[in-house]
Amino acid sequence: MEALAVIGLVSNLLGFIDTTTKLCALLKECSSVAGAPTEVVAISNRLDLAIRMIKELDSSGHARLDHEKFALQIYQNEAEELRVFLEGLKIVPCKASDPPSRLKWLSRKRASLSSSVENGWKAFKALRGKEKLDKFQVSLDRILGLVMMQQQSRIEATTLRVDDRTSVLVQNSETIIRGLGDLQLLANQPPTDIAAMQTKTIFMVPLARNSGFLCREEVMLKLDQIYFSQSPPEIGPKQVQTAALCGLGGIGKSQIALEYAFRQRGRTPNSSIFWIYASTVSRFEESYKRIAKEFQLPGQADPQIDVLQLVRNWFESQYQPPWLMVVDNVDDAQIFARMPSGKSPLEYLPKLAGGSILFTSRNRDVAMDLANDPITVTPLSVEEARMLLRERTNRTSTDAEMDALLHELDYLPLAITQAASYMTKRNKTVSQYLALFRDSETSRIKLLEHQFVDAGREAKSLESVATTWFISFQHIKSQNPRVANLLFLMSLMDRQGIPTALITSDQENPVDFEEAVGALEAFSFISVEDLSANYSMHRLVQTITRAWLNDYGDALFIQTQALNSLSSRFPNGEFETWETCARYLPHAESVLSCLGSRAHAHMLNRSNLLRNLGWYFKGQGKYDLARMKLKESIDIYINAGNAGWAEALNAKRKLARVIEQQGHPEDAIKLFREVLESQEDLLGQDHLETLDTVDKLAVALANTLLPERRTHSEEMARRSLRGRQLVLAENHPKITESLRTLGWVLYREGKYNESEEHLRKCLQGRKMVLGNRHPKTTSTANDLALALVKLDPPKYEEAESLLRDSANLAVLLCGTDHPNSIVIHSNLCTVLRRVGKHDEAETLQREQLIISERVLGQNHPTTIWCIVSMAESLLYQKKYSVAKSFVEKELEKRPELAQQVVSLPNILILIDILGHVCEELGQFRQAEEHFELVRTGRLRVLGDDNPTTLQSEHCLARVQLAQGKCGEARGFLQQLISKEIRILGEKHEETILSTRLLGIAMLGLREFSEAEQQFRKVLIDREEILGSDHEFTLIARDNIESALKEQGKWEDLVKSCRESLAIRQRLAPDAFDTLRVMSNLWFALEQRGNSESDTIFDDLLTKIKTMPPDFMERKCYKKNMTGEEEWYFRRLRNGSFDLETLRARERVAAWYEAKSDFRRAQEIYYEVFNGIERTFGPLNEEVTKFLRRRGKPQKPKKKHTIQFL
Repeated sequence: MEALAVIGLVSNLLGFIDTTTKLCALLKECSSVAGAPTEVVAISNRLDLAIRMIKELDSSGHARLDHEKFALQIYQNEAEELRVFLEGLKIVPCKASDPPSRLKWLSRKRASLSSSVENGWKAFKALRGKEKLDKFQVSLDRILGLVMMQQQSRIEATTLRVDDRTSVLVQNSETIIRGLGDLQLLANQPPTDIAAMQTKTIFMVPLARNSGFLCREEVMLKLDQIYFSQSPPEIGPKQVQTAALCGLGGIGKSQIALEYAFRQRGRTPNSSIFWIYASTVSRFEESYKRIAKEFQLPGQADPQIDVLQLVRNWFESQYQPPWLMVVDNVDDAQIFARMPSGKSPLEYLPKLAGGSILFTSRNRDVAMDLANDPITVTPLSVEEARMLLRERTNRTSTDAEMDALLHELDYLPLAITQAASYMTKRNKTVSQYLALFRDSETSRIKLLEHQFVDAGREAKSLESVATTWFISFQHIKSQNPRVANLLFLMSLMDRQGIPTALITSDQENPVDFEEAVGALEAFSFISVEDLSANYSMHRLVQTITRAWLNDYGDALFIQTQALNSLSSRFPNGEFETWETCARYLPHAESVLSCLGSRAHAHMLNRSNLLRNLGWYFKGQGKYDLARMKLKESIDIYINAGNAGWAEALNAKRKLARVIEQQGHPEDAIKLFREVLESQEDLLGQDHLETLDTVDKLAVALANTLLPERRTHSEEMARRSLRGRQLVLAENHPKITESLRTLGWVLYREGKYNESEEHLRKCLQGRKMVLGNRHPKTTSTANDLALALVKLDPPKYEEAESLLRDSANLAVLLCGTDHPNSIVIHSNLCTVLRRVGKHDEAETLQREQLIISERVLGQNHPTTIWCIVSMAESLLYQKKYSVAKSFVEKELEKRPELAQQVVSLPNILILIDILGHVCEELGQFRQAEEHFELVRTGRLRVLGDDNPTTLQSEHCLARVQLAQGKCGEARGFLQQLISKEIRILGEKHEETILSTRLLGIAMLGLREFSEAEQQFRKVLIDREEILGSDHEFTLIARDNIESALKEQGKWEDLVKSCRESLAIRQRLAPDAFDTLRVMSNLWFALEQRGNSESDTIFDDLLTKIKTMPPDFMERKCYKKNMTGEEEWYFRRLRNGSFDLETLRARERVAAWYEAKSDFRRAQEIYYEVFNGIERTFGPLNEEVTKFLRRRGKPQKPKKKHTIQFL
């Protein structure tokens, strides 16, 4: 065997020496400049020794292996590349007179930098110079390793071939080997059976295979893709393939690596598997020495030999079978740190060999330096976690119980195994363990600290989830205390979506923050959510970190820092800040819950945070939460003796607004007045904060039913507007707010035209300043629409358009469940009913009622108003039975409100609707009870002179008349009309209607002359206000004609009937009322003996006979025609003994019977029976049917004279 087989030819050796000499000279020149990196100085010294060693070799041999020639070629290429790089980076000291252009760093890659030496070495680092040196050093180590192996071969040869040069060769070899020791090369030791060791397969894995290992097939597939996707090079040695598994401690990295090792051995039995513990440098060395011992490497017991380098060289140059090396728990960056030998553990890992390396690390940063694309191990899937829990516990449990526990444990394998260990030891079921885990944070911490032995992990002392993570925590804390404080701070936040703004200060250097948060992310304590600046934390990490905070951190300092951060950054809760509030809300609630209610050095910051939280909740329509937060904020000021501070008064005003929204106006008004009084004393009457309170109090007063309060509210609204206009710009939001308040107050007072004017100005201003898509803009549009509906004439089309747009925007901005959205939709339903879109209104109102009950509660004023609106919708559609059932059912669901009906305005409105429904159904007694209840409530709340009270009295009188209580109704109406004339005016619609009712009551009491007087008053007012052709005017004429007929004033009756007939024939010649007036005219002429009566009768008879057969079935006839009139018209058309005529006559008898006029009913029944028997015969079926229905009527004693209208 020749002395220099690695070189082969003399020319190769000379080229190697020449390249190395030039590179060495250049490195020495660079290393002489101040600030040179230690790597440059070290490698220049090693090249000197390499040249000396190679020159001492015999150059007469031939190359022994092809890959050795290839290694030399790689070395020369990389040496030349390094030399060119250093030449381009060459530092020439600058003179004072030299221009900056003298310094150039790779002119094509980088522009001119500073002329200082320091910036030169910065360029060295920036251009990844160290990586180039490391790459070259690997090649140099390989060449020198091969030289050592050749020298070892020469030593073997000298034992067999002794000649005159033996002593010289041995001396040279020993010198070279000692130099190689200094260079961390392989030692020259007498070999054992090298050939056998080169093919020996070893399975050096200190752990047994986990029989319960879960699939994790996705990770296994990724590893296979890394290791087997690249084909080996056709020439030269194979590059070692590397992969890395990273993730939180206990996530299952080592278990995956262990399973992969066993699978690899199973599918390639001729391969070797090595397990390297890398948690510390000493454990790394121990594992490597074990490998050297397994292969009986020469020199592995010599303390002068670098055994780690010996192992690396063995894998790279001698060992032939494929192999997998698992380097486990590389959690510390010390794998890159220099050891006493001058190298780092990483440098001892094989680079060019027929094997693969799999790293596991909790530190993602380390993993990224070890492998290009580390695999992040995630928690188990739901099914995998179930399998693990079932395997480790023998307890019977439901899937729901298991899933709930696994969710709490974040599907972490170590946490699941720990829980299973506890359940087994303590004889607990899954549900029992879950109850303990959810009991409190203290209980969770104790369970996570439960120590156990996991047979599937490295043999060591008892462990737990807490202790496993504490190792990582201690490491990062020792490296950077800021990291520990940052973790403590984040643990107080909600564990998901932690914004950067809440965990960093304005004074902190951004790079320092990135380093700290990067360290936490590297150890998987936290993770970045997508590409946003938000972070999340494992549920269990958060729990344990909070325990660490109490044990190892300054809890008060961190809590104060968290509170101050939230207090200063949580917005004021206005609409423009809702998005930020929503992001910060979970963190604010988490921090407040961690602090509890104990005294704190920064309680005023807490109060400020609570105030802003409360106002945000109010904007979201969550009134109960808003009230609770604002009340707590105010209590802090009170307890601190600062109840009179401006901030405290601001919180009280906001609380009053929330209380008002909850439906407690009196409490709100009281609180508003307290705040206003304090602000006027503290700030003055014209201060903007004072005017804000004036504005809100005006709205609260206007929303009540008391007229005097509404008058006062208008004064306050105008005061607020004037005060703000003096100091603010025309379109300032506060000006538009005052315009809205004044417009609403005017609406509540019934001043609809003025209300429209101010609300239009407000809407225009808010669109200009706030835009269309703003809740305040949509609320103003809603208010304007309500005012438009009340105008004379109403502007329904514009109102509907405004409300539809507002409803859509309210849903878009606030959501379907927001109270503002519910109110606007309900108002839209009202307009839809007014324009006849009943089906749409009913459907929409049902939806809003369901939402309101769910969101606000069944007793909230908005919910009650939805019920009112729904009832009105049914009433408008004449669905009287449905409406009655609906209202009664809703009242039954609210017995506590039904007991307070007389004091609740909305409930009174609901009872009032129920009264109208009963009236339409002819249930007059029930209607009277309901109207009496409404009247009593309004008398108590509003007083005797309120228009709404007068309206309920009018309804009560109407149903009394319907029951025939004419005397009672007459006295009631006389008092009512007196009040209506005084309060509403003589020409008011309500006054005119009451006057007509009084006339009907007198007519029923047979006070015909007095009734005629009342009816004539009504006619005069109707003709003056509505005109002669209006239906209400014609009804007044009908009433007069009834009174005239009863008095026998035939001449006046004829005159009135002629006037009425002329109008009705012109408006609707075939209408029922026209036929009725014609009949009345015939009757009056007949009574006077006027021959014209025959002509009128013939015309009436002709008209009736020419009508369609079913004309009396038409809606207009059935709606207006009495039973008497139906019988009369059928008699005229078909004759007295027609079956339909007789049946109509029978219905008249039934009507009298229902009115308790049994004598009259009996007379008519007898008349009908005789008519049927006469027409069809005594044995006819119709006679039988009548007898079955009524029995045989008795003959009346005296026949009643029948008259027709």
